[in-house]
Amino acid sequence: MLNGRLYSCEMEEKMKKTKAFYLVVVLAISVLLLSVVNARAVSEDARRHMARGQAAVEMAKSPVELEDAIKEFQEAARLEPNWPDPYYNLGLTQEKAGKLREAAASFKKYLQLAPNVPDAAKIQEQIYKLEYKAEQVLSIPEIIDVLVSFWPSEWQKEGECRYWLG
Repeated sequence: MLNGRLYSCEMEEKMKKTKAFYLVVVLAISVLLLSVVNARAVSEDARRHMARGQAAVEMAKSPVELEDAIKEFQEAARLEPNWPDPYYNLGLTQEKAGKLREAAASFKKYLQLAPNVPDAAKIQEQIYKLEYKAEQVLSIPEIIDVLVSFWPSEWQKEGECRYWLG
């Protein structure tokens, strides 16, 4: 009887190990399938705009020339709003173009969609830096307000618009 009982315990132990092995295999296959499905879930049109944006960045020789790349990445994000990649590229490109507030917003959206990326802490640090830099630079409306303050009687304001009277 003792021999039969030992055999039964050994069999149970082997069955537990086999079940655990199959469970790990099923989970690994599931993760692989999900990643393949997610990769295919991005439309070809969005991928085309991403590639066009990357080409525009490669060709740009000045911050002004990055506008085409920004438009392409924005279109990719519009087509696939849950795809994090366009937001990352958009953030990098906007930063190069001097659009600091917009770059920070794009990086925030990227981290919102992909919170567990390996470099999340580094990107969050970059967001903090961009926010600080943006605070140090006047926006166009702020520049206009400064200029208007020198000759207030020469300007007429209608809503958000200002018109030179002089």
